[in-house]
Amino acid sequence: WSWDDINSWGGTGQTGDACALIDTDNDGNANVAVCARITNAADGSIVQVGGNGAADVYLCNDTKSDRCAKQVTQVLGAGKGTTTCTVGVVSPDQLAGGEDGADVVATCSIDLAMQGLTGTTSRDLLNVCSFPSGEPNSNPFDCVVKVGAAFVQIVKSTDVTTTQLFGFTMSAASTNGTSKYAVQAGATTELLPVTPGNNYAITETMPSSWSLQNVSCVIDGVSTGTKNVAQSKITGILTKTGQTTVCTFSNTGQLSGDVTYTITVANLTAEPVSLFTLNDDKFGNLSGVGTCVTGGTIGGNLSYSCSFTKTLTGAAGTTHTNTVTAVAKDDEQNSVTKTGSATVSFVSPP
Repeated sequence: WSWDDINSWGGTGQTGDACALIDTDNDGNANVAVCARITNAADGSIVQVGGNGAADVYLCNDTKSDRCAKQVTQVLGAGKGTTTCTVGVVSPDQLAGGEDGADVVATCSIDLAMQGLTGTTSRDLLNVCSFPSGEPNSNPFDCVVKVGAAFVQIVKSTDVTTTQLFGFTMSAASTNGTSKYAVQAGATTELLPVTPGNNYAITETMPSSWSLQNVSCVIDGVSTGTKNVAQSKITGILTKTGQTTVCTFSNTGQLSGDVTYTITVANLTAEPVSLFTLNDDKFGNLSGVGTCVTGGTIGGNLSYSCSFTKTLTGAAGTTHTNTVTAVAKDDEQNSVTKTGSATVSFVSPP
């Protein structure tokens, strides 16, 4: 949670109170609130109420989605476990308007074994809201996302290490109007707030040399949505109030690199022969490719070597095999044909 321009409070004892509201039983109402409180001194400097790292934790009556409904029980001492909240001035400013370097951000680390969360299997972050009193049971001033929102998170998985960005379009848009996102391999989006329902679709736009291998969405351990790998999308995604639907897009990348081939044709007879043809089943006639030239003579019990370089592209875990055929003839035009093959494996990471 970010507060703007706290030095304007004047050290009069005003407090800023922000709480993370957590639902533990999938009904979209708050069961637990974890709160950070700040005030400031007369010189405008920040003061964390309760001391550095202090977190106020409350158990809520499960009937409100935007606050800790009464009756409210405060969790004290060891019941909070290792839950802490830290606050600090950030630069540059997080919020437009003040632009004076006095923006403050609170960040909370929540112990899943603390009272109210221990033993629960579902823990959904409903919202983070600010409250006009020290306890989070009053009508909030404002919240990070629209009250009653559901959430979608996009996870990007690839079989090849890459720093490329993958594009996603979500329809309908999130509650803040955003519909397009860019995600790097191995990363995720933030939780995207959406209106609850089952009419969401996500389409991926991939860089060249990438293809969609699989896509799946899960909400509370249950699969949702209809995938269409050919069209790089999934439709009919279900979202529920206060819960997060996680959609994972798995992509296969094409590895590309130069491979140098060296060909050696050995004349195992005592009689000179002429190298008549040299062909590759993938690359065709090799005469004039790299250092390879046909038409020359290979002396008795001698050999001829040449090399060429080609760029190969393929998916990780696959192989590329090509076969070279050499035909040699003696002075009576009797021919001898020999073949040899080479296999290249596409290994990730490259």
